[in-house]
Amino acid sequence: MRAARIPENGSVLLRLPNWAGDIVMSTPCIEAVRRERPDLAVTLAARRHLLPLLEEYPGIAGTIAIDGKSAADSWKFLGEVRRGKFSAIVVFAKGFRDGLIACLSGCPRRVGFGVNHRGFFFTDPVEMTEALWNSHHALQFAELIRPLGISSEGTAPFLPSCGKNLDAAKDAVSSFGIEEKKFIALHIGASKFPRAYHSERFAEAAAEVNAGTGLKIVLIGTAEDRPYIESFRKVFPACVDASGRIPLGILPSFISLARLFVGSDSGPMHIASAVGTPVVAVFGPGSPAKTSPLLPEDRKRIVYSGLPCSPCRQRFFRDCAPSPNGKPPCLELVTSGVLAGQILSLLEST
Repeated sequence: MRAARIPENGSVLLRLPNWAGDIVMSTPCIEAVRRERPDLAVTLAARRHLLPLLEEYPGIAGTIAIDGKSAADSWKFLGEVRRGKFSAIVVFAKGFRDGLIACLSGCPRRVGFGVNHRGFFFTDPVEMTEALWNSHHALQFAELIRPLGISSEGTAPFLPSCGKNLDAAKDAVSSFGIEEKKFIALHIGASKFPRAYHSERFAEAAAEVNAGTGLKIVLIGTAEDRPYIESFRKVFPACVDASGRIPLGILPSFISLARLFVGSDSGPMHIASAVGTPVVAVFGPGSPAKTSPLLPEDRKRIVYSGLPCSPCRQRFFRDCAPSPNGKPPCLELVTSGVLAGQILSLLEST
């Protein structure tokens, strides 16, 4: 692999991943580039709906919104990249289209994973070895900046929780009738129903923790999480339902004001880690070895049954039979009592 060093006072485009959690796990790379090459103008490119996470990110030259996957959207994005005349582009996303756009961009240095038959698109393809594939996503992403002569070792994930977004988050906390650091932010949704822990068991654990500590339970999420929310509230109606009422740009600041975050393996879990809020996370089909929140061990608890089939390919339900509740065995084995115990344990230690 050649050294893809970027000239002094050059510019770099970081084409970030397509999921909120993956963006968080790529932020150590952003921070490392800013730390080791402060002379570079850094531009971040991401899906438009995810850009609010980055709108107050310090020390960057700007952002580029990616609207969709159509030919017109791709052509528009390519045009913006070409107009930027970047010295290098680093592609975190693994799609074939992303590699092709990088190849056509005119950037003299192009770094990306050589997966999906796209290695020849890059001047510096990074091999996705079996060991790398089985490693934490943050370690995978770290390999993409090594060809630039930059290491993210010792760099933690980061999202800004300041300025107008922090002010808006504080206003939201007040409007919900709760107090800073006296509530637990709870996210019970997931990208797919079988990936989400039982809403009712989340509620049972929340009721136990609320009774034992007096901390308010605040449900966060989007309008798409309504089925989960409704099931939860049937068991524990004394929660604060903030779902659909906290825009993504405000969410990091809002979670930073919580005493604790509790949720499934999901984007909000990683957002919590990026603002330093302690996390209790329930893992099922996914693997903590690959996507656990990047927090010190004393600031997180991982609830995970660790069956021999886990992590799986998440081809629900071709590799395992669902429980009567429609969940895979790895989630079915996690009781609400175990979850409540982990929450109380972390509250006590922090």
